[in-house]
Amino acid sequence: MSWPTKRLNECVRFLSGGTPNKGKAEYWGGDIPWVSSAEMTKHFLSDTSLKITDAGLQAGSRLVPEGTTFAVVRGMSLAKEFRISLAQRAMAFNQDVKALIPKAGIDARFIFYSLSANANAIRDLATEAAHGTKKLEMDRLENYVLHVPDDIETQQIAASAAHAYDDLIATNQRRIALLEDAARRIYREWFVHLRFPGHESVPVEDRVPKGWRKTPIAEQTSFLNRGIAPKYDDTAMSRVINQKCIRGGRISMEPARRQSKDVKSDRLVQIGDVLINSTGAGTLGRVAQVRTPVENCTVDTHVTIVRPIHADSSSYFGQALSNLEPVFSEMGKGATNQLELSRSDIGMVEIWQPPQHLQIEFHRLVGPMLEQAAQLNVANLSLEKARDLLLPKLMSGQLDVSGIPLPENLPA
Repeated sequence: MSWPTKRLNECVRFLSGGTPNKGKAEYWGGDIPWVSSAEMTKHFLSDTSLKITDAGLQAGSRLVPEGTTFAVVRGMSLAKEFRISLAQRAMAFNQDVKALIPKAGIDARFIFYSLSANANAIRDLATEAAHGTKKLEMDRLENYVLHVPDDIETQQIAASAAHAYDDLIATNQRRIALLEDAARRIYREWFVHLRFPGHESVPVEDRVPKGWRKTPIAEQTSFLNRGIAPKYDDTAMSRVINQKCIRGGRISMEPARRQSKDVKSDRLVQIGDVLINSTGAGTLGRVAQVRTPVENCTVDTHVTIVRPIHADSSSYFGQALSNLEPVFSEMGKGATNQLELSRSDIGMVEIWQPPQHLQIEFHRLVGPMLEQAAQLNVANLSLEKARDLLLPKLMSGQLDVSGIPLPENLPA
């Protein structure tokens, strides 16, 4: 069974956006979110980093309502993905993005998930534009064919089934943020504000608790080195972490690649290892700690492994180095596009070394929080894969959704 088909332009109205003059301060810094391709890294948009004023809106952009699907139709992102996001509030947008507003009888979330299910096929319709960028011709997008049930309730049921995955993912993301924030707060309370357990009875000398000392990172590590030059092989069992894997203080294995070169045991990543991006502008200095087991995995030559001597105090070590990310990002040497952060320079940076018993106590308290956050992150990756596998069948009518109640019809 499948649903009848409709062209996309039978389902939505297409609107174009624009960019107010960036040379006019009165157009910027308002309270109207302004969407560009760079903002569209999330499925659901409720805010943006750039905002415009009412004057900016009137002078060069357009406001669309909540429930609008934004689609990137120009830019290099089209080489890899068809980027779409669903507006959670009224928003303005720029000229590289089209706004798709559902027509009568069409559910907003259904359109978003239908486009998500067809994202790869739509991406492949993109053509070359000027200066090597990509563009999606409007006639191709407007005439793209979707499976659309005639009754809006069926659309809503299918969309709700898909959205259940995103609800779980969002819940996990909130839990991750809370756990990571708690770990950071405890670190600052103990090791920055010096209100650690028993601090009242510890003498202070030159504003430093007795027994504390600063030592180079190299003296607190058992291994400090770059990774390997991998031999990429999609059929191999070994994986290699690259710079794209390290972002926002976390490690994602999604961009990691498989490789077949033999790896020495000391270059296989371990729980507690701190990984630091060490080449190139933009990503240089990013820090993340390995918190869950990763089998048969190393890093490439653009990433440095920093392994603490004591596993039972690795949470302190990881938080201390994460706090240094702004420092590491400014330590690169060389030409702008060839910046390098050497292992010797990393090793010479000094961090506080509190008494070992305090580091262990911190690890016992914070370690489980960070491990749970990492496990939730892994769970989200599994949910995303499951959702993406389900969507093509769900949004084409191949799966019968008639027996699924809408959320508002579920018993309390």
